Amino acid sequence: MYFDLPVLAYASTGVPATLGDAGVLIQHKAYPVIAEMVHEIIADEKLRGRLIQNQRARLAAFAPDVVRAQLRACLDLAFRL
Repeated sequence: MYFDLPVLAYASTGVPATLGDAGVLIQHKAYPVIAEMVHEIIADEKLRGRLIQNQRARLAAFAPDVVRAQLRACLDLAFRL
C-alpha cells in the first residue's frame, strides 16, 4: 500500500484486518483465477486507480499519530481496570 502498488493478498492471519476493503483478498489458492485477477488489475486502469485510492485512505489508519492515540487509549483503559 505504501508504494502505491495494488495489493492482492491471501486472506490469512492478520491480512484481512490490515488490508480492510482497500485491496483484493484471495480466499482460495486457485492460481489460474489469481492470474486472471492480476491481469485485470494491470489492464484496467480505473480498477487499479480505485484500489490505490482506497489503499491510500486505509494507509492513513496506520499513521504514527493515529496508532499512538489508539495505543494510548488501550493503555489508559488497561490501567483503569
